[in-house]
Parts: sequence; C-alpha cells; structure tokens
Amino acid sequence: MNEIYYKNKNAVAILRVSSVKQTDGGISHQVQEEKCREYAKELGLNIVQVFTFAESAKNSNERHKYNEAMTFVKKRKVGNVLFYMPDREARNMTDGEENERKVLRGEFNIHYVNERKILHKDMSSSELFARDV
Repeated sequence: MNEIYYKNKNAVAILRVSSVKQTDGGISHQVQEEKCREYAKELGLNIVQVFTFAESAKNSNERHKYNEAMTFVKKRKVGNVLFYMPDREARNMTDGEENERKVLRGEFNIHYVNERKILHKDMSSSELFARDV
C-alpha cells in the first residue's frame, strides 16, 4: 500500500449485518471486527471508533445507524472507512454513489477488508468502473 493514498491514518470500522440472524454466521459482527482490526494493524491504521449494528442497506433513507457512522467520519475528518466487504457498505445506489463522490474528492478512503481493496481519490477509471459493476 502506497502512502500517497492516506489522508490520515485514522479509521472507522463499520460492522453491519442485515438482520439479527446474520449475527451468528460467517459475517457476524465478531468476525467483521476481528478481520478489520487485523487489517488495520497490517496497514498501520488507528481505529478510532467501531460502529456495530443490524440494519438493512436496501433503502438509504432508512439507514439511521449507518448515517450516524458516516456523520462521525465527516465531523472527525476520519481518513479511512473499513467495511468487511462491499455489500456491508451499501445495497442501494444512493449510498454507493455518495460514497464514491466523497472518495474522489479525497474526503476518505474506503477499504473492503476481506478483498484487500482500497478505493481512493487517485484510483483509475477502470477501478472505478469495476466497483460500479
């Protein structure tokens, strides 16, 4: 990982499950947190807050806990947002597009921990296209 991509080394881990049923499976909050902490340590990131909740990502206007987390990121100018995998971030176009704009403006990087993928302001158009597909 090249240092040029980091706005700062602070990170927030957003650990989301869609329903209480998922809390026992392979994407439980515990699994997500363990993997995010391991990943952050590998990259030298400082996790300043962990947000853990069960909430659907289908409709942007119904994502209250997610929106609280993203408000924290903005207010604290956190440079890195960790999601265990892409579908933990969003399952709707509104949130995905808004985060993409913020990444391209350099407000923060998005990390997909399980995939070891980082979205950053200097990513190529082909990387951006692959995200949208």
